[in-house]
Amino acid sequence: MVRLLSVLILFHLAPAYAAVQCDAKDTAGREKMVERINERYDDFFRYQRHLEERERARDKGRGENKAMLKEHEAKLEKARLEYIKNRRPPPDRRELEKQAEAADKERKQRMELARRCYVEEQNAAEAVLKRGRKIPGNQEFGLDE
Repeated sequence: MVRLLSVLILFHLAPAYAAVQCDAKDTAGREKMVERINERYDDFFRYQRHLEERERARDKGRGENKAMLKEHEAKLEKARLEYIKNRRPPPDRRELEKQAEAADKERKQRMELARRCYVEEQNAAEAVLKRGRKIPGNQEFGLDE
């Protein structure tokens, strides 16, 4: 069992060891790796410079935009003041409010009259029912057996 285990470990480590020996001889691969690292370094700092330039351009644009926004706000304020000066006065709604109150009062009176009529009809119907004879409840529903 120990032999089998040692053989398996040997087979797993042998390719890795062989790869290490091959890399030690491959100087061209190392040179390419160094070139890639240098290119990455150059690209990183090129990108950093690009970000700085973009930030400077953005800062420059902020100043120009502030001036444009200030000018635009001044135009808006001037137009607002002109509108206030020339606008019509609001219409007089007192007459309409009086008419609406009168209509509401009339509607409430009609509703009260309709309610009273309904109550009188219900009272009259109850009075008629009370005058008639009644079947005892237990007998009507068959509970008296």
